[in-house]
Order: sequence, then structure tokens, then C-alpha cells
Amino acid sequence: MKIPLLVKIKLYLTYPIVWLQNQIKKKSWQPYDPTWLVALAKDQLPKEQWLHESLKNCTQVSGEIPMLHFVDPYRANQPGSSWQFETNIILDDPQYGDLVLDILKDKRVGGVEFLGVLLGGKLKDSECRINVIVHDNTDRKKPIKGALVTVRDKKQKTTWVGTADFTFPDPERQIKNVDIAVSARGYHEKRIQQFDVSSRDEVNFLSVLLDPEHN
Repeated sequence: MKIPLLVKIKLYLTYPIVWLQNQIKKKSWQPYDPTWLVALAKDQLPKEQWLHESLKNCTQVSGEIPMLHFVDPYRANQPGSSWQFETNIILDDPQYGDLVLDILKDKRVGGVEFLGVLLGGKLKDSECRINVIVHDNTDRKKPIKGALVTVRDKKQKTTWVGTADFTFPDPERQIKNVDIAVSARGYHEKRIQQFDVSSRDEVNFLSVLLDPEHN
């Protein structure tokens, strides 16, 4: 079968681009020593032996702090992709703060996010920090990036509005709990009363699942 001229031109132009992309991808992966992550997991999650073994296999890395990948995230969660997200596990490192491990469905560790670095380092005793993660309840792998989060502290009668992360001063450690409202276009609003934010040693995480309005 004769290949049309336009197809030949397209192949001629596309091949070097794809080749170059593959070469760049190959060079972006570097050897990695996960010993410190394994030790951290053994210390904080001693019963999770599968996690210790999975971290030992994280010997190739792409990216740099504050976001490292041990599995190629290309076309994440799509059919045929190596990256099929399942859940997160959080470890606490004395130097970097909270580390968020991306656990894939086959129990591999896909990557690690240095949340303490992303959010400006370890928490101060005079600060209260809340991080709200919002997902679609019908597809829990689908984050709702346009969600609006409102945090209200009744004691100080203060309200903060944003999309995910909140850090506010609390030098006298008066803030013990807050009320949170989460809304997004096309979803039912959800309210969480008296969410405990008394911790000053780590970020106070909250995972919220919103129901689509048509449900």
C-alpha cells in the first residue's frame, strides 16, 4: 500500500521530535538511594512491611525536591499508564516536614511530595495550618481544582477563604477547632463542623468528597 505524501511528511517531522522526547525522558531519570525513606517508614509505620519493600525499590528518580517521581506519571490514571493512583501515606521528616507518598494500585510508591517544603517549611508553634484536599465522590481519584474552601474560627470570629492551604497566626494557641465549608460549581456544598486543628506539630489535613448536583 502506498503511503500518502502528507502522511510521509508527518512521519518525517514527528519521528525526530518523539525520539528527542524519549531521549530527554531517559536522561531525566537518575539513580536514587531510598535508604532514608525506608528508615523513616520503618520507624513511623513499622507494621507496613509492604511499604518498606516498595520504598526499597525506589532506586530511580525523576524530578527534584519538592516533588520526586519514582514511576512515570505520564497520562496518570489513564488506561495503559504506569501511574494508577490509589491513596496517600504521610510521613514526618525532621528536616523536610510532612512527606506525602503517592501509593499506586499495585502498591508501588509512585512519588513523594515534600509538603513541608511546598508550604514553606516546618510549622512554627505560633502558626495553625490547614490543608484541604477536595475530590469528586463518584471518582475519588478526580481532584476538584476549582473548589472554594471557607474556614471559620468562631472563637476569634475570623474567616479565611481560599482553595486549599491555610496558614494563620495563633501565638496563644487559642484555635482548637474550626468550621469548614467546601463548594464547587456543579457540586453540592459540604460543611464540616468543629474540625480539630489543635496540632501545631504538623499540617492539619482534611479530605473532602463532594457529590455532583445531578446525583
